[in-house]
Amino acid sequence: MAPPQDPEISARLLAAAAQLRDEVGYDAVTMEAVAARAGVGKPALYRRWPTKAQLYFEISVAIGAPPPDPPDTGTLRGDLLPLVRLLHDSMAHLDRDAVGEQVGQMIKDPAFSRDVYERTFRPMIDQLMVIWDRAVARGEVRRDLDGWQAISSLASTIHWRTMVYGLDVDVEQLVDVLLDGVRPR
Repeated sequence: MAPPQDPEISARLLAAAAQLRDEVGYDAVTMEAVAARAGVGKPALYRRWPTKAQLYFEISVAIGAPPPDPPDTGTLRGDLLPLVRLLHDSMAHLDRDAVGEQVGQMIKDPAFSRDVYERTFRPMIDQLMVIWDRAVARGEVRRDLDGWQAISSLASTIHWRTMVYGLDVDVEQLVDVLLDGVRPR
């Protein structure tokens, strides 16, 4: 079993990585420079985060705000729109180089992929599912549909269009398309 990691060293490494990114840009940062800036050996860095993608994912989680409580406007559309806008706006401002590297690392490393899912996407989808479940109870959506699949499809569409294609998303239209497909017949 590995010895516990010193949280002060972890904090120094994260701070050094964030500073370097701000100074020279994500692409120019090296793991060696991060370790040197933090005043620790490279093994201390690599034990915590084996790749630059994993290091910068940790930074994004550390500085990310928890998702807001889901709104309750009395309609699925009213509840979804602010959260979907927030998701879109947050993705539109992400560093595409860092996210591209992280997605590549997720494809290669299932454990990292699961960590990303559990710490970022799942909390968001879980929140959206609260909204979905209220809509089911109000009779706004068909009970036979898999809400998780519908909601995650919405989030995936925003992610793909925004991060992969670099396109803007008409959030209202996207929500309306989802709602047209899930309304009771």
